[in-house]
Amino acid sequence: MTGRRETGKSSRTVGPDKRRLPTFKPLVVSTYNVCTLYQQGKTRQLFFGCADAGIDIVGIQEHRLITSNPTEELWSDDKNWVLVYSSATDRRLGGVGLLMSKHIYKCLQCVHVITNRILTATFYENPQLIITIVYAPTECSAVSDKDAFYTSLTDYLDQVKRHNITQVLGDFDARVGLDSHSHHPTVVGRHCFYETTNDNGERLVTMCEENNLHKSPAQMRFPQPKSRF
Repeated sequence: MTGRRETGKSSRTVGPDKRRLPTFKPLVVSTYNVCTLYQQGKTRQLFFGCADAGIDIVGIQEHRLITSNPTEELWSDDKNWVLVYSSATDRRLGGVGLLMSKHIYKCLQCVHVITNRILTATFYENPQLIITIVYAPTECSAVSDKDAFYTSLTDYLDQVKRHNITQVLGDFDARVGLDSHSHHPTVVGRHCFYETTNDNGERLVTMCEENNLHKSPAQMRFPQPKSRF
């Protein structure tokens, strides 16, 4: 694992710590498959869109940007937003990153590249906040590719200390249905959009159950109009 920004370890403090995440309001966290940022004006649209929506942190997938460094930083013109990302493939396929406001960036402790599909960021807090951004193989991908992705992701999550706050953001290309609620009620709520779960969905639910994660709790545990999914 490699990273470009690592300034030390989080520790409990008696007085206020400016590097700690703000506690006066809940963080607004989202995920977005942008399909590409390798077009003029795309990053500018992304920065302005997040500012207008009041979003603090966004997991980014399929940005298609290439860098020779382990990770790269791309700042907005006004320096209020930064995209930290790892490289897409040489053919400009895939790529994951994390977009955050400058206030959140001040609390960033380190960024690690697990694979070209998995990026993780650790923030100063007590307990630490660890956000993992992923871009899973599609449903029609080879079984070996899916196995390799979930093995890498699970191996990393196994290393995360259980008292830390863990969020996994990304595009899993997964269909999670009502049948998953019957078999995994602690992970999947009863209000699902689909009736049946596909292979990627089953892999996702199994991973969540093994790591005590919850799949989209807000949408699956409370009734929502179909247009909200």
